[in-house]
Amino acid sequence: SIQSGVRAADQNERVAVAAERYTEPVSVDKHGVRIAGVPGATIDTGNDSAFKLNASATAVTRMNITGSGAAGVVVTDHADEATVAQNTLSGFTTAVAVGGNDSEVLANRITVDGMNPVLNLSGASDVVVAQNRLTPSAADTNPTPASAGIVLESSPGVLISDNTIAVSQEDTGNESAIQILDNASLNGRALRNNLDAERNDTDNTPIVASGG
Repeated sequence: SIQSGVRAADQNERVAVAAERYTEPVSVDKHGVRIAGVPGATIDTGNDSAFKLNASATAVTRMNITGSGAAGVVVTDHADEATVAQNTLSGFTTAVAVGGNDSEVLANRITVDGMNPVLNLSGASDVVVAQNRLTPSAADTNPTPASAGIVLESSPGVLISDNTIAVSQEDTGNESAIQILDNASLNGRALRNNLDAERNDTDNTPIVASGG
């Protein structure tokens, strides 16, 4: 299992994941352990979250991550400088939840249907969210919209750059691509994002600041 590989790994080692289907949730508690899948490496944890990064400089990359639990990847507040990159994610309430400072969420492809929200940054400063693609299912003609693409709360200094964010196929008036919940999160930057690229609306305001 992936968890067995993590247990056997020393700090700063890479755990290579073979092209198989895995069902056991994975928790990473050692500094610098990096999980890397090859094409076809899939984890489906059903009602559980798939990965929990609970140590600094840990990573999950190149995995197909699916399930119906709370989150595909949880980066806890003990996991500063974590990386979640080049994964495909679908089915969870939240694709990636980030609480670790100086972490990176890069080049992931996320099917957003029904997520609430897709990416949730809470209490995490100086996070980089870049080159991700957040879009509805192409196979479903009427997918359930996500509540929001990226939500920031108590997360200053975040860079959101070069992402494609489409939380639904049609404008229902209840979604936002980027939602900022407090003043502490207002000093980040959003650059060159393609917001709501695949939607059919023309009047939706994609960035919402509702902090007090």
